[in-house]
Amino acid sequence: MGKLAFPLTVVAAMFLVACSDNQPVANNADEPQSFNENMTAKTYHCAEDDISFSVTYAGDTAVLVLDGQEHLMQQAVAASGVRYVSDDGLEWHVKGDEGAFGQDDDTQMCTLTE
Repeated sequence: MGKLAFPLTVVAAMFLVACSDNQPVANNADEPQSFNENMTAKTYHCAEDDISFSVTYAGDTAVLVLDGQEHLMQQAVAASGVRYVSDDGLEWHVKGDEGAFGQDDDTQMCTLTE
């Protein structure tokens, strides 16, 4: 059995090397673009409180800029559209060109301006 252990070890090692995925990835035009190239910035206006803010979307993250302050938001569960929440109590729920912006239990409807 001692004679068989060494060849099986060598065969197993060769199998693992052959199956590994350590080969360099070719530069392919079909690969996903970088994070910065996937960013989309939009501006919204909420008529009720006459406020405007911009939102930059990138994947499941959004940065909402309101009154010169940036608020990092993460995508959250939504029945329809896309909903983002921040650690500092902001909520942005957008679908199409409209959204619901919430701050301190005050929610208002907003529309896309740019």
